Amino acid sequence: MTGHARNRRPFAGPRRGLAASLLVLFAAAVVACADEDDDRREADVGPTVRAAELARPQLAAWRSGHQLVRAWADGRRVRVLVGGSAGRGPPVELFQPAAWSPDGRRLAFTARSAGSFGSKTDVFVMRANGSGRRRVTTDGRSSHPLWSPDGARIYFARSGPPGNLGEEGRIARPAAIWSMRPDGSDPRRVTSLVDGRYDIPGSFSPDGSTLAFTRGVHVAPGADGRVLNAREVWVIRPDGSEASRLADR
Repeated sequence: MTGHARNRRPFAGPRRGLAASLLVLFAAAVVACADEDDDRREADVGPTVRAAELARPQLAAWRSGHQLVRAWADGRRVRVLVGGSAGRGPPVELFQPAAWSPDGRRLAFTARSAGSFGSKTDVFVMRANGSGRRRVTTDGRSSHPLWSPDGARIYFARSGPPGNLGEEGRIARPAAIWSMRPDGSDPRRVTSLVDGRYDIPGSFSPDGSTLAFTRGVHVAPGADGRVLNAREVWVIRPDGSEASRLADR
């Protein structure tokens, strides 16, 4: 689990083999088996996320062109839900996977609002078919949504003001974990915002009692140009209590 690619179920070990095979199927489908809703261009595909058990399980993935696409679990019927040249909503944030609600009927994802530039991102929620899209944060600093197992809340990362990193003027933006209801109401802070540190939600234990997340520290490159791996795996209660570190580097 890293600071830039994490989704989404480290506690759900039995599905790893299935997820890997589905990703291969899905990537092939995106390139060669698109239906009328696809733009029929070859594209890079990011992490694939599988919906909850439904009559017809579905996959969702980020795709180059700032798109969010969906397909059946067998890799067929690829459909662009958000982004792309067709103008289907805001551009999806680079490389961030979407998050399925527990019932598989909604998707939460990170995108840039219309007309926004740079690093301003917000969390959006929509139905699994791409309809009913709604922006549920408005601060331009929210990303990486994750549903709680009961579907009652969405956990996400909210960044703070940028700070300088090292002597070369690099910018480092700290981030803390927050939660909210799926409509954006009742926001609550889960972890503290600390300069030079970022917390990114990863996944819940099946019973919802524990949240695993990535905690990283911004570090400047060394003399050889390398950056130390300063990311750790932590667990915490959903209310922000009992935080403990599981692994470093």
